[in-house]
Amino acid sequence: MITFSMTNEDGITVLEGQTGDLVPGMKEREALVRMLAEGDPTNGAANGAAGAGNDQP
Repeated sequence: MITFSMTNEDGITVLEGQTGDLVPGMKEREALVRMLAEGDPTNGAANGAAGAGNDQP
């Protein structure tokens, strides 16, 4: 089980989670990189924004 947390720029924890499934291997990572490169207007990580949900140009 992997436990993780994300913090904002003020150091406040905004997300905590756990995963017990498989971590992506190289083949899956390559597919994810390809998907991000193709872009997704609803995904801040895909369109180069500072974070998901950030709709600022």
